[in-house]
Amino acid sequence: MRLLHAWPDAFHISAGHKESRAQRKRNPQSHRGQYLPLHRLPEHLQGHSFGCTEYERSVEVAIKFAGAFEVRRTPEDVYDFLTDPNKFAPLLPEFRGVSVEDAQNFTVKVNVGISYIKGVADVKLHLAESDRPKRAQYKGQGSVAGGNVSMVAAFDLALAGEVTRVAWQGEAQVFGRLTSVAGGLLEPLGKKQVQKLIDGLQAALHGETGSTL
Repeated sequence: MRLLHAWPDAFHISAGHKESRAQRKRNPQSHRGQYLPLHRLPEHLQGHSFGCTEYERSVEVAIKFAGAFEVRRTPEDVYDFLTDPNKFAPLLPEFRGVSVEDAQNFTVKVNVGISYIKGVADVKLHLAESDRPKRAQYKGQGSVAGGNVSMVAAFDLALAGEVTRVAWQGEAQVFGRLTSVAGGLLEPLGKKQVQKLIDGLQAALHGETGSTL
């Protein structure tokens, strides 16, 4: 999954070690910690001060996931299920509710609990690619106390004999204090939650009434 969101907050990088001896002699009162020109820094690293909060916000953890499964449903049935927020959204782990704006946009509320950070995350999802019955791709952004997340998740469908093969892949980018609090727990926990979603999706498709192959 590509990075979908970059924090506007950021920090300066000290360049004091690069100051030459001649410069120090000419200006003995100068500070050793000079700052690099902002135009030399990536936009998401530009800011007004260096501090713990800004540094934490710049930290990111990337979680990649991919897999495939087969189901005895037509590609059309699978596609229609995946792109129906009222069917797809409740399969998300810790689901609390969904608010549908239109056919391409909806917001999902899910419970979040990692270490002492607990709360409800609002995840806005957008159906970025819709090629019925071959491919559906979601892009989303969410926020919760202590962090933010951006994600991309795609489903590619193909008829394989008497079944439809569903190949899924994506990536989530997690930012903020949550990354330092959860540390190495984020990736295994994220993959576990994704697997729960896929397991639920398979079970729902097997039980869904529709055209079997």
